[in-house]
Amino acid sequence: FEGIEKVIELCSSVERSIQAALETAQGDDIVVVLDLDETCFTADTQNALATSAWFEDLMKRWVPILASEASMSHADVLLDCLAVVDCFYAFIRSRLTEEGLPALLKTCKAQGIATIGLTARRPDLAEVTWQQLGEKSLLVFDALSPPMAANSVKELEQFLKANGYAAPDNPDKWEGIRQHRGVWFTANANKGALLRQTVKAGTHVIFADDSERHLHDAKKALDGHAASLRLLHFTAAKDAAKEKLDIPSCDLALTEYCKALFQKKDDTFMALVQEKQGFLKAFITRQLLHLEAEQKPIDTLLRSLADCLK
Repeated sequence: FEGIEKVIELCSSVERSIQAALETAQGDDIVVVLDLDETCFTADTQNALATSAWFEDLMKRWVPILASEASMSHADVLLDCLAVVDCFYAFIRSRLTEEGLPALLKTCKAQGIATIGLTARRPDLAEVTWQQLGEKSLLVFDALSPPMAANSVKELEQFLKANGYAAPDNPDKWEGIRQHRGVWFTANANKGALLRQTVKAGTHVIFADDSERHLHDAKKALDGHAASLRLLHFTAAKDAAKEKLDIPSCDLALTEYCKALFQKKDDTFMALVQEKQGFLKAFITRQLLHLEAEQKPIDTLLRSLADCLK
């Protein structure tokens, strides 16, 4: 197999890889596998809120704080952060990283080339994912075969967990997998292991992802299984998110979302408030202290939310 190729253009790199596969396939199956966040699309925010770069920074900042102040494990912080993010994710619009992606997927189908979405997002975010994109820019993946039966998905999920392929940062409370609209939602499981179990042996595989970890996992898992493997490390979207990442602005925006959810008594958010969830409590408390230290005005809604979390 070839090594991992770093690319800054997605569609043209995939098209080039398809052409190379067609030249050697001789009738064998070809499949194009695409990650979603920072590969197919990215959050359409000015400050990089809700991008992978933002969430990685959020975890990097809050894991040590909550470990020290609340004796929370990495997995506990992860689950808390995800629970808060889930509450406002539906309000964040996403945009395609390249406008040519829908046409690329259509062309693949016309050529008899299967396409699969493969994301680290959790199963519960399936519907929200399409809501973020909107119908006009909907990505249509087609594996050219019927979706896996529900019992088979459950068996695959059990196989991944039993063999150590669940999310490495959350193995004990891993949320499992789901297939929805041609996309596998894996909750950060080993993508290579999933591909090994779902892609037919002897297939020519093209896989693009912004995460090197997932590409390395695919290379390890598909060695001796795929007829050929072309791995594309797409970096443009994540690099752009890192470049514009504005932490104070993101923290302020997250605070505003929390206030809005609190004001409308959102059921999911209020459940976190009532349980005085660790991350939410610490985040809102620090935002309040920060505003007080800078002698900035604090509205009654934020103070009321902070009081409810005490």
